[in-house]
Amino acid sequence: MFSFNITWGATAKEVERSNFFQEVPRVLKRYWPTFLICTIIIAGMIIMATPVVPPEWQVTGDFWAVILPLAYVFSFFRRFNFSSYQL
Repeated sequence: MFSFNITWGATAKEVERSNFFQEVPRVLKRYWPTFLICTIIIAGMIIMATPVVPPEWQVTGDFWAVILPLAYVFSFFRRFNFSSYQL
């Protein structure tokens, strides 16, 4: 009465010998726009928390409701792939 036609299959994958030091340059080359954007925004967050900016513009630890979501979003921002976009 209640049956599903389920078939299981495997995808063919080729084994490629690699190590950490070979993969890091590939990752950096592919995702450099993402890392650049994250670095700029994180640097901006750090600068806005210092006395370098006027007191009206400072984001101190009292504003954790602003800092926490922005830090959370940009800590996981690297998951998105912007390397396919033309800059």
